[in-house]
Amino acid sequence: MIVDGETFEFGAIERDANGYGYRAENNPDFVREEDPYIELWSQWGLLDNMLDENNAEYSQIWKYYVGTLDDSIPSKTGFAVVGTQTVMSDVANSSTANYSGYARMQVVGAENYEGWSGELQLRDDIGLTMDFEQSTIMGDIADLETRYPDTEWSPISGAFDLSKASVNTNGEFKGTMSADAGLKTKLGLGSTDKGAYAGALFGPNADEASGTLSMASDAKTVFGYFKTYQQE
Repeated sequence: MIVDGETFEFGAIERDANGYGYRAENNPDFVREEDPYIELWSQWGLLDNMLDENNAEYSQIWKYYVGTLDDSIPSKTGFAVVGTQTVMSDVANSSTANYSGYARMQVVGAENYEGWSGELQLRDDIGLTMDFEQSTIMGDIADLETRYPDTEWSPISGAFDLSKASVNTNGEFKGTMSADAGLKTKLGLGSTDKGAYAGALFGPNADEASGTLSMASDAKTVFGYFKTYQQE
């Protein structure tokens, strides 16, 4: 994987016993005082399925973590979406399409990432509408639930709006993500804070629309991903 221009490699020896990802510390030669702590986790299934060339999913979501040996340098964590992007000329005769699926987000302190246990997690439903004639996409995220790791999910009122965004000739898009006033207060965001949703269309017939989510304030950072499927 490549994070901010730096390449990190994993092999079979770093695979975690749970089957979902890689940990640098699984390598017997790993020395915590000398080697950066690095992780990579599939968010959409077991590694064996994600690495299978016959996997039917057109997009995959991965979560990464890169620690540092210098306490003055913050660690890095986030989500990446990869896959087989749509060739837009192949869907040029399409009109509109609706997508539905799932969004997942974490809310952490803006100054320092304290690790998995300190993440406020959000899970939600997402809907998107793609206008192929105008090359635009828009949608919303609703039906939110929150929890801290290893606790029960609880409903939370509010929604995110995903503003209309242009879709380029590679099927890629980036638009504004904003939360309603009540949700901003619940998540510790400022009243004027806005974020972004960014992604692409995947599959030969624009079968999926997937990407990442982000929003930040002086106090909190929200980051996450979405994965949706075109509806009949």
